[in-house]
Amino acid sequence: FLNKASARLIKSFSRRLGYLHDCEAAQMIVQSWLSNGGPLSDLPRLTQLGIDMFRNVAPVAPDAVLEVIERASSGENSDAFFDVSSPGRSAWISLLRSIAFDANLFQRATLLLSRFVIAEPPGHNNNTARDPFMNLFQLLLSGTHASINQRLQVIDTLIGNEDASSQSCGLDALD
Repeated sequence: FLNKASARLIKSFSRRLGYLHDCEAAQMIVQSWLSNGGPLSDLPRLTQLGIDMFRNVAPVAPDAVLEVIERASSGENSDAFFDVSSPGRSAWISLLRSIAFDANLFQRATLLLSRFVIAEPPGHNNNTARDPFMNLFQLLLSGTHASINQRLQVIDTLIGNEDASSQSCGLDALD
C-alpha cells in the first residue's frame, strides 16, 4: 500500500489511523511503521510526507513515538536533528509538547524538548522551542497532567547537568 498508493491517499490513511488510538489493528500498523526499519523509523531522513504521517499517527502510540525521537536524538546525526534548520524541527517540538501532556511520558518528552531549547543560538526567535518548553512549567494552565514533583525532577535533572546551557534551561524553567 505504501509503495503503490498516491501521497494524498497515504497521508489521508495516516490521518484516519491517528483517530483510532483504541483500535488494536491501528496500533499494530503504527507500531510496525515506527519499529526499526519501518517507514517512519528514521526521522532525519523523512520527507515532508513522512513527517506529516508521523505527526498523524502519533496519538496511536505516543510511547513508541518517543522511542523513535530518542533514537534520532542519540544517533550519529543528533546535532543535525536538533539544529534550528532541521526540516522536521517544528513537528518534533509540537509533538513533544503534546506528548508531555501525559504525566507518565512527561519527563522523557520534556527532557527531549529541552535539547531543542539548548540547541537554539542566543536570541533565536523563529520556530523556537523555548515557549512550548517554558509553558510546561507554569503553575496554572501548563497543559500537562504532570505533578509539581515531576516538573521539579526535570528541573533538577537539567540543573544537575554539567553543561551550562542545560543548567540555564533548568533555571529558566524554575523561574
